[in-house]
Amino acid sequence: MNRDRVVRILVVITAWWVVLMPFVQARNLSMRVGIDYLEFLSIYVPELVVAAACVVLLPGAWMLQRWAAIGLPVVALMLPVLKTWLGSPTYGSWPVSSALLLLLAWAAYSLSKREKPSKEVAPT
Repeated sequence: MNRDRVVRILVVITAWWVVLMPFVQARNLSMRVGIDYLEFLSIYVPELVVAAACVVLLPGAWMLQRWAAIGLPVVALMLPVLKTWLGSPTYGSWPVSSALLLLLAWAAYSLSKREKPSKEVAPT
């Protein structure tokens, strides 16, 4: 399997887990408890902050950009801090989310296509 495909598969898995799952979990729990969806979604503030950052960073990781590979570990380290300070009903899931973000950052950084320009002068 091509290394670019591995990164793209990781982007899709990370997008599903980090960006989409908080909305699905809030919907399921709001239906189970009988509270309005938007009111229940306000409990998921740490996940929504990380999801907003990932919406910006994941397309960059898809294109193997270094700025995305540098931003993803920052988001991965921000997640447990936010979940600890603000609280969350899914507190135990942050190791999985952080591991996915760090793995994706490592893969995108190692495969980034930005090359340093050479300063060689052609012989005359």
